Parts: sequence; structure tokens; C-alpha cells
Amino acid sequence: MRLCRRLYEWGLPWDDGRMQVPADPLAPAAAPENAAFVCPRLERTPEDWPAMDAAFAGIPGVPLRQAWLEGAEPRFRPAVAKMARTAEAMLAMVELEDVDVFNPVSEFNAPAFLRGDVVEIFVLPAGTSRYVELHATPEAALLQLRWTVGWRRRSRPGAPLDLRESLITSPVARALTRRTSGGWSAFLAVPFALMEAAPQAFEEGWRASVCRYDYTRGEEKPVLSSTSAFARVDFHQADCWNRLVFTETAG
Repeated sequence: MRLCRRLYEWGLPWDDGRMQVPADPLAPAAAPENAAFVCPRLERTPEDWPAMDAAFAGIPGVPLRQAWLEGAEPRFRPAVAKMARTAEAMLAMVELEDVDVFNPVSEFNAPAFLRGDVVEIFVLPAGTSRYVELHATPEAALLQLRWTVGWRRRSRPGAPLDLRESLITSPVARALTRRTSGGWSAFLAVPFALMEAAPQAFEEGWRASVCRYDYTRGEEKPVLSSTSAFARVDFHQADCWNRLVFTETAG
């Protein structure tokens, strides 16, 4: 299907899997008052929602917001993200309020964020320049990408950029979702093997961000929000992402 909707996150037109590099990319903006994710160690990855609710119950949440605006848009709906880890994977659990939960895309590695609701997680290991980006729809359709920090500034302005070059083609991450009375929930497990790195106990320098596209049918644009304090809308500003604080327990 030919996708010609606006790519709001990058401010770029999308056409059959290709984007245009912006003519004047901006340097990352400083992040004011950025909250940190407390990321405790779990013995194992929860297998179902009751186990997930129990495992994440004591972990502090970080709210998604629109830090680039003086005040939130009228259609903004709250969401809260929590993070944890096992020996094998980084885990994220996101609870989202939503008045119109939908996304018609069901294919793996399709650009579902152009069509409906999506939650995203970005993870950048310490001491590396490669980060992963995972998307999940309310029906748990996954998009997996790998980028290098600063890719946009190194691209030739106006040159076509093929998103498919950054796809992780094997479905190695895990997504689980559910509908709730006020919206939906998403759980993502990102294997450390995907990042080619794993955190040591109390290691510093890891960063992550949880972001959202909240669509409402009949409205032209989705409402964007993030746990990170971006001064402008660009989810790929790794300098502005939230710090990960690794602990052994949630307390």
C-alpha cells in the first residue's frame, strides 16, 4: 500500500518506505529536568499480564509529556512508562490512556506509526553509538530498527533515506499488549543481544526513551509525547533521553 501520510516524528514525507533528509538538521537541544528510569533486576521475564503487573508494581513510573510545548495539547492523554531488566533483556511496561485505540497495521516491520497508535522505546547502551528503536501497536505488531547516533546530521541534506536499511529483519523482540477500561497497555522485551551489549551492576551511561503516537480517527495529526524532555519534536535526540539507573531491587 502506498503511504503518503506525513511522518510527524521526523517532519518528513513518507513515500513507499523512503524519507527525505532534512535540509537543515538541528543539533540536539539540552534536556531540562529529565527524569531517570529506575531499572531493577528481575529474575525472569514475566510471561503474562498478572505476572507483569506484580513484577512492575513497585517500580517508579516516568510520565510521558510534551516538554517542547508550554502546555499540553487539548487532545493529549497521559501515559506512564516503567523499565526493568533481566540477564537477557531490557523490559518496558507502558500504561496509556486513549479515547480511540486503533491501528490497522498487522505486518511485522511495517511503518505502523503512520497509520495509528504506537508506543516506542529507544535504548542506547553506555559507551556505544548504536541504538535500537522498537515500536508496538495495540495489536502487538512490531517494528524493529537500529540506528547510529547522529545519523541525521551525517546525511546529505535533501537526499532520500531508505528506512529499510535500518530494519532488524528477524523478529527477536517481544511485545504483549492488552486493552484496558481507559486505553491500552504495552509490554516490550528488548534482548541485549539485539544491542550487542548488556549492563553491568550499577553501570552508568545507559539511556532510554519511551515515546508515543496517539491517533484519533477523524483528526489529521497524531498527538506525540515522550518521557524525555525534548525542547523540539525529534525523538532521536539521544542526548535528551532518560538515564537508566540500574538497581538490584525496585526500592
